[in-house]
Amino acid sequence: MGKLNSSLILPSLVNAGRFLSNYHSSFSSSVNPFATRIHALSKKSISVCGKGQKDDGFETVDDAVNLFNNMIGKYPKPSIVEFTKLLAAIVRMKHYAIVVSMCSRMELLGVSHNVYSLNIVINCFCQLGQVGFGYSVLGKMLKLGVQPDIVTFSTLINGLCKRSKISEAVSLFDEMVEKGYQPHLIVYNTLLNGLCKIGSSDKAVRFLRMMEGRGFAPNIVAYSTVIDCLCKNGLLKEALDLFSELKVKGIKPDTPTYNCLIHGMCNSGQQKEATRLLNEMVDKNISLDVVTYSILIDVQCKEGLIDEAEDIIDTMIKQGIEPDVVSYNVLINGHCLQNKLDKARRVLQLMIERGFAPNIFSYNTMINGYCKAKRLDEATKLFHEISRKGPIPDIVTYSTLIQSMFKLGKFSIACEFFRKMLASGQVPNMVACSVLLDGLCKTGKLEEALKLFQAMRNNGLELDIVPYNILINGLCKARHIDVAKELFHKLLINGVKPNVYTYTIMINGLHKERMADEAHQLFKSMRDKDCVPDSCCYNVMIQGLLRNSYTLKATQYLTEMVDNGFSANICTATLFLDLIIRSDKSIMTKQVQSIAIGSHIAPLYVAGFTRLDDSHDVLKVLSALSPTLCSCNSKVDCVSPLPPIKWCIWTKPEIGWIKLNTDGSVRDGNSSIGGLFRDYKGEPLCAFFAKTPHENTFVVELTAIWRGLHLALNLGIRAIWIESDSLSAVKTINGDQPGGLTSGCYLSEIRKLLGNFEGYRVSHSWREANKAADYISRMDVGLKEAVFWPLDFPDMLHDIIMDDAQGSVYFRQ
Repeated sequence: MGKLNSSLILPSLVNAGRFLSNYHSSFSSSVNPFATRIHALSKKSISVCGKGQKDDGFETVDDAVNLFNNMIGKYPKPSIVEFTKLLAAIVRMKHYAIVVSMCSRMELLGVSHNVYSLNIVINCFCQLGQVGFGYSVLGKMLKLGVQPDIVTFSTLINGLCKRSKISEAVSLFDEMVEKGYQPHLIVYNTLLNGLCKIGSSDKAVRFLRMMEGRGFAPNIVAYSTVIDCLCKNGLLKEALDLFSELKVKGIKPDTPTYNCLIHGMCNSGQQKEATRLLNEMVDKNISLDVVTYSILIDVQCKEGLIDEAEDIIDTMIKQGIEPDVVSYNVLINGHCLQNKLDKARRVLQLMIERGFAPNIFSYNTMINGYCKAKRLDEATKLFHEISRKGPIPDIVTYSTLIQSMFKLGKFSIACEFFRKMLASGQVPNMVACSVLLDGLCKTGKLEEALKLFQAMRNNGLELDIVPYNILINGLCKARHIDVAKELFHKLLINGVKPNVYTYTIMINGLHKERMADEAHQLFKSMRDKDCVPDSCCYNVMIQGLLRNSYTLKATQYLTEMVDNGFSANICTATLFLDLIIRSDKSIMTKQVQSIAIGSHIAPLYVAGFTRLDDSHDVLKVLSALSPTLCSCNSKVDCVSPLPPIKWCIWTKPEIGWIKLNTDGSVRDGNSSIGGLFRDYKGEPLCAFFAKTPHENTFVVELTAIWRGLHLALNLGIRAIWIESDSLSAVKTINGDQPGGLTSGCYLSEIRKLLGNFEGYRVSHSWREANKAADYISRMDVGLKEAVFWPLDFPDMLHDIIMDDAQGSVYFRQ
């Protein structure tokens, strides 16, 4: 095979613009980034009110711009009050960038700002997603001696909450109160909504109590927001208690309040309670709205009862309630889950015929359904359709298509979609680029992979070790070991420290090229580089030595590995067993063959092995492999056949995926659940524990998966692999067996949650390979529920996670 030229790098593929990159934090800048924009706007009419309505006397933004130009041309110039009125009018038209530019021009022309005009500018920056620039304006206010008011802080708090920077918003709120400002109800409701948005139900309830303590009576909107958060976190009792509390206080619950509770009850399988709430709505003449019906449609769809879901839509229409986009999207998703894609497409067409414009979620659901059914031509056709007519494809659209194309071997099409994503203005992050890089390497497209890798570097992405590992691994597998070595040696020069996986890749690549001595030297140098070999690294090193006939050295490293607390994996054990069988040691042959056959290990016929020289060596190797493999001693006549052994290991997810192991525990009348998230390296992200009132083991296992999926979405996980040791739960979720009445709506909610991920997989694990989740589910944390992070993990849990990540083999008799 010809060698790759490591300097063969094309110019950057990624050319991502940065939104509002020309903003300057000071209005006194001589640069006016929007002058061209305003000039262009003045040449064409842009309707901003719709249906001929006027806003503050302006038919279009052109009128406002023309008036501004007239005002700044006058001498003396109008007061800041007049300018502020004009700016406020343009803000109501939602032309925030134009307002920022106008304020810059005003300052350059000597018009002094006051607190009202500067508050308008802060609001514009926040609306544009540039809260940092808003803080810069606050700093300028203080520098100019303009005293901020309650609106200043309220605007910044709102901007932070919109960007999901809730902790910063709370800190600013506390600072505002400390300085003597009295927040109004809108500020409280904004922060309350922000806390609920990130799922902090405990903090939200405390904040609600703080509002009451400071004399602000929460309204029905505030209560409904917290009730919804409690329901989404599965705290239904607490939600019902708060619901009862607001009724005692004379606050009348409205339709959204009931919707939150009904949705929560349906998701938790409490249909009776949901039905009671529906009847209560009817008895109190509280109208069911489109959201209520959409919740009911969703429940039916997730249970596979599509006909019943369509009947609900018919009932809605008869009662004069027109289904909205969400209702139709739920029905489309239901058909896709049942792989009835033609029916899903007809629902999409029905939406259009009834005057509803499908949103990008509608099309993403259809495209995902087509991709999962391997109907890529139809997925591509639909993509081109929305590219022409709208809505604009988003990062989810492209990611779904790229991932599916790679999976089905359509590599050039996958790359074409990536280029289209860039051309559309979607900016891929490190994960997206790494997934593409991995796909290119696995398909042998190394020149393209090198181009992409260089493009990632050229465009300012802060590369960590992950993309380096992907590329080095691809080069090694393609037998370009010299290029891989060059890239490896440049790691430290580029400020990136190789990890144990990097060394493992290189050691494996060197062994495959019959460069065992060089692999050995690299392995020995690891500790000098503050990188300790793990189980995987030891196993790869030993396997390479065995395949290259370094039997004695392999045996020495096997002993060292066991002394360091690691275990041989299946491949290492198989190679050693094959070596022992072929070493003609009749005293052990029958025993070892019994082990090999019982373990379902197909012997690997590796040529050129050096024979082990005596029975002591054989026993030593067998003992090192596993105490389970050989319990005999030197008295050969005591040897008896071992029972058959089943092997199992915990498997790492692929790059870009997160693995969630879950388990449920039912003992002594107490039920609890636990779960652990790990990345492609086997490293933990976080874990969760919760107590549950259910006593049915099957329902408890489903509850663990349901709770884990909720947390996964809050963590922003896009591709998830769920693994449970409950075979019934796995089969039920995958549709291989019916759920039965005991599953309630947990099953439907799990399927609904799975639909929110770009990719998912649900599989079964033996109990021995699910030890981490089992340990968490049995922990006594002293709380009803908790999410905790690796720093808080007990040592025992760390040990289990380490064993899993290192490929330890677990045995089932």
